Amino acid sequence: MAPSQSTLRGNKKPSWEVAQHCQHLRDQPAIRMEAPQKKPKDTPVPGAGVDPNHVSHDIHCEKGSTEKYTKAIFKLQSHCSPEDYCSWRCKIRDLLMAKESLGPVTFDLKKKLILSCMEAGEKAALFSTKCDEHMVEEMRQIGKQAAQEAAATAAEGIAPAADEAFLPDSNPQGTSAKKKKKKTEKEKDQETDGETDVEDPKEDPIPRKKPTIISPHLENAIWRAMNDLGLAIFPQGAQATRIQREYLTHSLQFNMGTTKPDKWANPFQLVNNYQAYFPLLPEAWSPTNRCPRLLDEEEKTSILLKAAPPKFYRDIKMQGTNSIHFKSMQSAVKFLTQLHEAAQFEKKMHEFNEHKRKHGSDGHHEHPKKRYKGGKPSYKKNNTHNSGFKKCSNCGKLGHLDSECYYKEEYKHQRPLVGCNPTTTTKTTSPTL
Repeated sequence: MAPSQSTLRGNKKPSWEVAQHCQHLRDQPAIRMEAPQKKPKDTPVPGAGVDPNHVSHDIHCEKGSTEKYTKAIFKLQSHCSPEDYCSWRCKIRDLLMAKESLGPVTFDLKKKLILSCMEAGEKAALFSTKCDEHMVEEMRQIGKQAAQEAAATAAEGIAPAADEAFLPDSNPQGTSAKKKKKKTEKEKDQETDGETDVEDPKEDPIPRKKPTIISPHLENAIWRAMNDLGLAIFPQGAQATRIQREYLTHSLQFNMGTTKPDKWANPFQLVNNYQAYFPLLPEAWSPTNRCPRLLDEEEKTSILLKAAPPKFYRDIKMQGTNSIHFKSMQSAVKFLTQLHEAAQFEKKMHEFNEHKRKHGSDGHHEHPKKRYKGGKPSYKKNNTHNSGFKKCSNCGKLGHLDSECYYKEEYKHQRPLVGCNPTTTTKTTSPTL
């Protein structure tokens, strides 16, 4: 009898902690909402040298114009994260839109532009292979559809014209009508050929190859290959959209903290727009369904209000759900920004009042008064004793001032009696009976 699976793996089951950790990795969103941090500029400065991680494209400002500008794009690395992939897709979209604004872009050129913005490696090879496979599949579908249309046209036959439909085949008038129809068609073709042969003086005299417009079917092959590339980059695969939506909807409560609402809303909008580049299942992808559905205005407004600090909830509840401030995300951001500025002003006024109460000063930049800790002598500077007097310059002793020194002739009456210590006091005792 064959051994069981538990015997083969040594009767070792994964612990509860390991299972929870694996589940956490699977349920982790692809892009997190974190505090905005200053990142180093990854775009090279023009004229600063050649960077192998960047590629530059020259784009003309207008069609037929010699003025152009340079667009630098950071290449997609083989070990890139989902956030880097989405940012790269945004730059690729802008590049293709700039190229298409000057004229149609062929399939080969569009594929070449995308591959030039990728680092040579596994990801670039995957995109190129998938693109070729989908292109062959699209061409096969186009040929199959054309053959079906041709077969349907041959089966139906050519419908007779209105002037010859009622005439028999042996009628000479029918043949003459057909000849007249053929003549008129030939004359029309000659007229159109004559019109096309007329040279336009404004046209370029140099013969050039006419650009071939990219077929929408071939363009679908590129975006299907992009979807396959996304499936290879996202750890969650096609489930990344569901996990990201649940994270944005349920895990951002009080996430705003002390950040200004308009500064928090900018990365949130960016993360929502990044969902347009999340991958779909291959069977769910179609030319009309290239990306997942983005959050609408109502959902974004609800998430924004949940992320607000708790101190704003009373004002939000007082406005009501049907308030004009919550009709769109832009108006909700404006309302929360006003609450944030009012809270900051109230905080500053509280600090000002506390400062005034403690130090009795209206100025913010005035140094606070030091607390009196008693007269502590400084032996190094003042050479004083615990009594607080300096040494007498006449006798060099402590305990009296220069003006009260009894070694001077004018103060000799203040001298103590002989045998008595002036610093000690005699205690008088009553005589005993």
